[in-house]
Amino acid sequence: MKLKFALQSPGQDDRDLVATIDSATTIGELATYLAHADPRQVPAQALAGGVDAAVDGVGAGGDGELTLALVDQSYRVVDARLTVPESGLRSGVTIAVTRRAESVVDVGRPVAMALIVAGPDSGKEFLLRRGTAYIGRGHGAQIQLNDSSVSRRHAKLVVAGLPAAMQVGEVVDLGSANGISVGGAEVPRAVLQAGDRVRLGDTEVEVRLTDTSGLLSRHSANQPDSASVGFTRSPRIAPLFEGRQFDLPDLPERPKPSRMPWLAIMFPALMGMGIFAFTQSPYSLMFVLMSPMMMLGNYLD
Repeated sequence: MKLKFALQSPGQDDRDLVATIDSATTIGELATYLAHADPRQVPAQALAGGVDAAVDGVGAGGDGELTLALVDQSYRVVDARLTVPESGLRSGVTIAVTRRAESVVDVGRPVAMALIVAGPDSGKEFLLRRGTAYIGRGHGAQIQLNDSSVSRRHAKLVVAGLPAAMQVGEVVDLGSANGISVGGAEVPRAVLQAGDRVRLGDTEVEVRLTDTSGLLSRHSANQPDSASVGFTRSPRIAPLFEGRQFDLPDLPERPKPSRMPWLAIMFPALMGMGIFAFTQSPYSLMFVLMSPMMMLGNYLD
């Protein structure tokens, strides 16, 4: 996938960059690459303190892991351990490379909910935030089930939470023994809409959106909890099809009636008479009579 963003560096103008990454690239790896592959070679001391000095509340100094700060959201620091798709980083943002000494916990607000509708844990609800939520019997699973037919880490649910499209996210099977099924069909992965149900072993999970209106509250608008950037794409007006004109061919004329083939009728008759005068055979008279009749019948037909 390609990510288009603006990179802010201390003492320099913002630069528009395009990064080609895969789905497993983490925010820390992207920040490290940007720090070491900077075409303008930002000094190490500027990287250690210059950006951190501009980030209010992030911390200063050269210690800690490299991560990214969202300039458009008051330099909010993104967890370096998250993958780029999980972090919600989208094209169009302005970012800065910074350091974070302590780990970042960017929980945000719940955007979806997983409701157990069938199985041993029927009735349980699990609030989901943007990112990855694991489903299984293991203690580290965000959706922990008490179903013996479910693996310890059965599947993962990549939560996007897009109310406008009524899309919750994507569920991916992690090589479990019993697999997952959506809509009665067993699948390795599937995109989930609001209200879809996923079966794992004897458990059936229904995913829902917590905010189906698609409108954020005033508090959420002032304090954004994701890296998504709202923007309006420039309208693109498709040209109207003006059509093409074609000249119609002339109507075909009726065929003219053919003339009577007198020559074709008379020539066999004359030839038959000559043969009769030479051979005196009555068969020659048959030739004289049949040939003109055949020509006349062909003309009338």
